[in-house]
Amino acid sequence: MWCVDCWTVHYEGSLAETGEVFDTTHVDNTIFTFQLGKGPVIKAWDVAFRTMKVFFYLAAQVSNPPHISVSQTDQ
Repeated sequence: MWCVDCWTVHYEGSLAETGEVFDTTHVDNTIFTFQLGKGPVIKAWDVAFRTMKVFFYLAAQVSNPPHISVSQTDQ
């Protein structure tokens, strides 16, 4: 099903301090789909993905700035 501003991604979330992985889609090869600005992702993802192009591979870190709560979404 096609949707405006939807992204389907593989991701791995890890702690910056230790590198400990706390969430990933790679282990069971699942994918995650979300719509920009509609949750359930952190605001940092909404900001970062708005600047990407289709099929863009994000090799850089997307970190959550301290002024944006991890539980906050751009709704």
